[in-house]
Amino acid sequence: MKHIIALSVLLATSVVNNHVYASNFGVENTEDGIAAVDNSARSVEAFNALKTMGYVKVNFTQSAMYSVDIVGADAQSGAVEYDVVNGILTISDNGKPSESATVNVCGPTLMKLEIEDNSSFTTKKLCCNALEIECSDNANTTIEGLGCHTLKVDMEGNSMLNLDSVRCDRAEMDKEGNSSLTATMQAETADIEEAGNGMSTIKILCNTLNAENSGLAKMNIECSVTDINIENTGNGNVNASVSCSKVNAENSGNGSVNLNGSTKKFKSSNKAKINAKSLKVYNN
Repeated sequence: MKHIIALSVLLATSVVNNHVYASNFGVENTEDGIAAVDNSARSVEAFNALKTMGYVKVNFTQSAMYSVDIVGADAQSGAVEYDVVNGILTISDNGKPSESATVNVCGPTLMKLEIEDNSSFTTKKLCCNALEIECSDNANTTIEGLGCHTLKVDMEGNSMLNLDSVRCDRAEMDKEGNSSLTATMQAETADIEEAGNGMSTIKILCNTLNAENSGLAKMNIECSVTDINIENTGNGNVNASVSCSKVNAENSGNGSVNLNGSTKKFKSSNKAKINAKSLKVYNN
């Protein structure tokens, strides 16, 4: 199968080390590590985790230097405060929400993100060993061009997360509430679990994909994989467009599973609630 051969080639070259990721995503490397970017921001203590609270807008740029720069009309009004404690950079609105103030943050790497309340976080071309993302309340997070070995995501409330051009070995994503996830990614294995009333739209290339959906949640998947396992419970719906070797689908409750695309093997339970009319099952 052509797509399986292509998948093997891509995954074989997907993960080596942070320098490979940096090269892939356009971050300049030197013998001493990732090159610094020019800025006149205020330096801060070393950190490897970032937390936002209140109404703040944060942009992160990977750099050899640690710095924080508050820009905008309210930059000097005290509308934003920040501090580093135990390696965690916490940024908050200090009880004075401002729509004009933006916080530009620089640092060598990130291991954890906690985006809360009505805050927003954006970054481009980030490479790291492992990244954990926690989104809650009405927070909005956008990451474009992420390379890491392991990725863990926890979402709740009305939070939104947009992941574009992600490459990793293993991804674990857990969603609850009305949260919304949009992701385009490549991984060796991926586990996605959704509950509540939220929605996920995922385009993925991987070896093994495990997708669990429950409650009233809706999951839309477009994938090229070796194996995909789908479990749907409650009143939720799963729509999956697949190109793979094996599909295993289970459905219970009042929800539905809709499948299309092609596979070599198809196994299902409760077939009455699994629509596979548009799924082509073939043998070589």
